[in-house]
Amino acid sequence: MRFLISFPNELSYPLHLKNNRMAVLCDLPLYIKVFSPKAFFKGKLFLPDAGTQTILNMFQRTKRRAFPEGYIIKVKETEVFDNRFDRLWERAVNNHKIQVQRTAQYLRWRYGQSPLGPYTVLIAEKGTSGELAGYVIAKMESRFGIKMGLILDLLMLPEEIPAASAMVGKCLALLEERGADAAGCLMLRHQSEISCLQDNGMWYLPHWLSPKKFHVTMAALSPEKTFNDFILDVNNWYLTWGDTDNV
Repeated sequence: MRFLISFPNELSYPLHLKNNRMAVLCDLPLYIKVFSPKAFFKGKLFLPDAGTQTILNMFQRTKRRAFPEGYIIKVKETEVFDNRFDRLWERAVNNHKIQVQRTAQYLRWRYGQSPLGPYTVLIAEKGTSGELAGYVIAKMESRFGIKMGLILDLLMLPEEIPAASAMVGKCLALLEERGADAAGCLMLRHQSEISCLQDNGMWYLPHWLSPKKFHVTMAALSPEKTFNDFILDVNNWYLTWGDTDNV
């Protein structure tokens, strides 16, 4: 074993810091889209409802990306992680330097067999071939005293940002239809996938408004300094909410 990664809560985080083998990798940023301002802010903003909504509308502006002429994309739900997910992973494996292997087998284990479900899986199918341009996985959960729609995983091809953006938009619409007061997604700020969130009105929630911090710590166990430096550089990582073990 060459390293250990952990997502400690507020109680265990100080213990991690006392361990001289553990290092802080980052606090994962939270991106959100508020559907119900009254439920989400709960008096934190001393503004009338109309004023709060006006401010939110400024933050939550949406952008619709243009598709190339003749491009056809179909966004739909699925419950099956078939071989197309493997082919998508093979094409997306170099998107990031360090990430979980998102093979069909892994996705079936992580989301298809998890007792923490159910999960909503949306795929973007390309043209008549039916090959995948990307997928997004989400779930509904009671968190922070409200009904949250959590975007747990997002995989796309860099050249398919318009399709992935449309897919995320459909996901957010479903979460709102199913009663979410807000949607949230943990995503490092240097990731290209952020553009798909921002296209659909999701915005970075400042720490002073965030309901909690999402700590990530790392134990570098390799005798090779070059390797340890590599894995301790947060810019090399792709991390999502689904990489944690509590959703």
